[in-house]
Amino acid sequence: MQSVRNAESVTGTIFPADLSVVAGGGVPVARSRQGSVHVEWRPSPSRFLALRGWHRDMRGLAMAAVGNDGVWAGGAVASGRGELRGLSLDASVRTARIGVVGNFALQRVQLAAIDSGYRPQHAATHTADVGVVAYPGASLAVRLGVHAAAGRRVTPVEGSLEWESCNLLDWGCEFAAGSLRRGGGLGTRAIPAYLRLDGGVRKHWHLRLAGAEVELGGYVTVSNLLGRRNVLTVVRDPVTGTERSITMRPRAPLAVGLEWRF
Repeated sequence: MQSVRNAESVTGTIFPADLSVVAGGGVPVARSRQGSVHVEWRPSPSRFLALRGWHRDMRGLAMAAVGNDGVWAGGAVASGRGELRGLSLDASVRTARIGVVGNFALQRVQLAAIDSGYRPQHAATHTADVGVVAYPGASLAVRLGVHAAAGRRVTPVEGSLEWESCNLLDWGCEFAAGSLRRGGGLGTRAIPAYLRLDGGVRKHWHLRLAGAEVELGGYVTVSNLLGRRNVLTVVRDPVTGTERSITMRPRAPLAVGLEWRF
């Protein structure tokens, strides 16, 4: 099975629905080889450090993006190849009141088919994630998470596009597009690095109902506390030639709710 979704289509990024087909005939059969190395060090039960490295070689990939502007392949599917190399570093440390986990990854992804070679937009060169959880009290937890990505590339588009991701501040979503087509080569436009800070609080209470021990918890998680806008793609007006960035990820409550455990 392979997906013939065009992962480089901006519309396909907003509505990432796969369209899977059986390989064979006009769709290639994909094969890959991967080697990886993992080394870890645990000086104590509360400290952890790990280093991973990997290399993957892929052949027979269904490359819907080559020669296609649509969300899915509309005709013949190009057979392509890919190569992925990467390193990642994971670390964690914890005490009775606080815990910290972190990950940094460096990768290089290159896809090619026919005479087109490019770096896919989903593959950032540098990524970093750091999470902190603190316990001010036995029943209270405060969490902060930082996500950063740099070295991303997108395929610019030409036409009209308006986009606002779903959020509670605007009470909905916004999407409008017309006459969209590719405005440059695959993966040719570098976009700015992205940094996002998320936060959350959880409080729980222990109750006894009908002779049973019950835990009731309330939580709230807020995404993108700093209101940083992530660049989705770059759109060029075909008449004036002006370019503008399409942004996403506004500040928004992600989840508010109650948990009931017994």
